[in-house]
Amino acid sequence: MGINRAEASALKRERQRQLIEFIKKSPRTRAELQSIFSSWERSDRTLRNYLEDLKGIGVIFYDDENNRYTWCENKRIYTKKEYDVALKHSKLITLSHNEPYFWGFNNFEPHAAIKCLGNPNDQQFELFREHLQSGYPDIWNILENYQQKYQEVPEKGMFELRENSPEIVAKRREIFKLEAQLANEVYHIVDLVVHGTPLNGTCENCTSKHLSIIKE
Repeated sequence: MGINRAEASALKRERQRQLIEFIKKSPRTRAELQSIFSSWERSDRTLRNYLEDLKGIGVIFYDDENNRYTWCENKRIYTKKEYDVALKHSKLITLSHNEPYFWGFNNFEPHAAIKCLGNPNDQQFELFREHLQSGYPDIWNILENYQQKYQEVPEKGMFELRENSPEIVAKRREIFKLEAQLANEVYHIVDLVVHGTPLNGTCENCTSKHLSIIKE
């Protein structure tokens, strides 16, 4: 026996509430939302309708630049001056420049850049790491996982194949997989900065944390 209209309406509200709570924690891709939603419902069309309803009432929006659904309170709207300041700061900690001299992601080979980023003792990308931690929780979790896995493999084991145990070989594969995933995510962020999108989050030297964000 199916549920009646009142029960269906209550179920819809509960599902939408759960989606909102999930998106509030961090901006989510459609695939991430589908993953959690599939444990409740089988219909992709139902998820699409729920998301459209939430967008329609202004609770969430779809960020085309990051390809993620985002809680509207996280939407940043800058004045022209604030935007210029935030973008300049973002470029200073991601791209190469001489103010003072800085070797940015755009001049790093991705493998080397992620190794630097993953080394907590390496100061090269310390400020960028702070932006990841405060503004990109999903990517930060991947970075922490990468750091943990890297510490589990002896330095010798990262370079010598013949003497490695199957366990070390398996961990190396995990590390390389996480490294590739990080490179893809990080260089996507860098590409957004290049094309005019300031970094999310803040850092110790961040001017953007002093900006007064205008909310709709």
